[in-house]
Amino acid sequence: IHWKISVEDDYRDVLGLRTNAILLEADSAKKWVNRWGFLITERDQVM
Repeated sequence: IHWKISVEDDYRDVLGLRTNAILLEADSAKKWVNRWGFLITERDQVM
C-alpha cells in the first residue's frame, strides 16, 4: 500500500510539473503574441 501511494504521489508530482511547464509556455507565448500581435493584425489586413 505504501509503495502504491508513493507511486501515485510521484505521478501526481510529474503531472504538476508538466502542468506548470505548459502554463509557463502558454504565458510566454501570450506575451509574444501581445508583443507582435499588431504586426500580425496589420499583415492580415493587407492580405
